[in-house]
Amino acid sequence: MRQGRARYMGLGPLHTVGPAYARTRALECRRQLLDRVDPLDARKGERAAAKVEMAKGMTFAESATA
Repeated sequence: MRQGRARYMGLGPLHTVGPAYARTRALECRRQLLDRVDPLDARKGERAAAKVEMAKGMTFAESATA
């Protein structure tokens, strides 16, 4: 629960993510919550930063051809 709302986070499909790895990832997420960091917001921030980095690396000519 964050700010009175239930939030759910998937760890990946069962055929790809094994139980041991899922337990490890869930533990990491619980530790983030203890540090007052929302794992969903952190993941969104990481993805946004990766998009920005990818956009910075592309020149105008590359963008035009793409």
